[in-house]
Amino acid sequence: LRAQSVTLMRGCGETLHRASGSMANSLTNLRQLTENSIVDDITLAETGARPFVYVCAFLSSMSSLLLGYECGVMAGAMGPIVDYMQLDVVEEGIIIGCVSIISVVGSLMAGRVADQLGRKMTIAIGSILFAAGALLSAAALDFWVLLIGRLITGVGVGFAFVIAPLYTSETSPSRYRGVLTSLTEFFIDCGILLGYLSNIVLANVSNEWRWMIGLGAAPAFIIMLSLLVMPESPRWLMMQGRTAEAEAALRLVYPEYEVSDTMAQIQSVIDIESKHGCDWTTILRPNKTLRLTMITGLGISFFQQATGNDAVVYYTDRILRDAGIVEQGPRLWATAGVGLCKTVFVIIPMLCADQLGRRFILLLGQSLMVLALLGMAAASSVNAPILAVTSLCGCMATFSMGIGPGTHIVGTEVFPLMMRGRIFSLALAINRFVSGTVAISFPVIADIISVSATFGIFTAVTALSVLFVYFLVPETSGKSLEEIQVFFRQLAGEEEEEEKEPLVVNAIIQECE
Repeated sequence: LRAQSVTLMRGCGETLHRASGSMANSLTNLRQLTENSIVDDITLAETGARPFVYVCAFLSSMSSLLLGYECGVMAGAMGPIVDYMQLDVVEEGIIIGCVSIISVVGSLMAGRVADQLGRKMTIAIGSILFAAGALLSAAALDFWVLLIGRLITGVGVGFAFVIAPLYTSETSPSRYRGVLTSLTEFFIDCGILLGYLSNIVLANVSNEWRWMIGLGAAPAFIIMLSLLVMPESPRWLMMQGRTAEAEAALRLVYPEYEVSDTMAQIQSVIDIESKHGCDWTTILRPNKTLRLTMITGLGISFFQQATGNDAVVYYTDRILRDAGIVEQGPRLWATAGVGLCKTVFVIIPMLCADQLGRRFILLLGQSLMVLALLGMAAASSVNAPILAVTSLCGCMATFSMGIGPGTHIVGTEVFPLMMRGRIFSLALAINRFVSGTVAISFPVIADIISVSATFGIFTAVTALSVLFVYFLVPETSGKSLEEIQVFFRQLAGEEEEEEKEPLVVNAIIQECE
């Protein structure tokens, strides 16, 4: 393709000499954007999308509904479980936090399964594990059976948490990738709200906690049925050499005129990355480019949970009780209101992430979260119910409009294609481990130093996350996944060791000059 293009450019040199000044300026800007890159010779028009891409993103993102429902339902189910099984504070923390801890295993397994068996198979495995864990937990008669069920659920959550944004990112055109990948966080929030509402509806039912947990199997079965209409990730198919299937998948989600250029761009990046290896040794001993992407992706995954969001979700009922709301009915309704606030505000990055940029929504969300967490610390220390509910809503809203969806968007964009499944699974394994650590330790630490002081720690960590985003997270909006890898190679200052033949964009500009 390169040789034919260069020959064509030479034959058209006389015509290109008379090209307009605006054309020359545009090509010069393009050259500056992707200079020193092997993919410079492949340029795409403004990326559009077929309507079916929205269906695929919607169905794949439903996997994250499982994580949200698990978080939300336990906020109301844990009280009856503690009473039924006579659990102490340590056992309560283990039951709550074990899902996040064991989901580390699920996340790491999901990356390898996604790279080896495909993105759709990973969605199916995660859904089956979640359904099995939910049903076993609902049937538990003692602490140990409940724990085993929760551990199985956690592995399923790890699978779902990795694959939902990964699949969406790889099937979405760059122009819409921000809004479509934000659906992952939207469905997490919808799951949390659904869990809160189920707590209210089933509050007066006999064995209510069994129904609350068991109903989590229903969306898992719906997700498995949706796989019948979803195509496999075209980028994964290209990695497997299944070009014809990849082309057919791309034609379902991309405009016809972009399919061939997109396939050529993906293949060029695969050719580059295959020279550097794609195993765990490469990840553990990264080159400069990979190190930069890992700092960005792993760092943002760490801070998403280190700010204490899951502790707020899991222990909303206890936080409100400590703030002075004694009766269970008002606490359940207040909890549902907090969940609704979290769901509504995730719409902001869905609408603005591609226009305002990733950095803007991350910096805005985290800066406002600092204020909300300060309000939580104050409310917990002076027993102020109104301030507690307002600050809880603020915590949920700022998380949903910033680092919540931002982690999934940036994490799926920055990692190299050949290793994306494994490194993204590592990022979310870190995310889940931090989440589990926070969930398990929150009730213990709160008993030792008070709820107010615990939120003071979360405030300090959130302030650090603002600095991290400002200095170490680059802007990735408006670029294809392949162009982002070009950007990181330039940022690292890495040059390809082999001599490259002239690039087509450079040849075009030389002809114009």
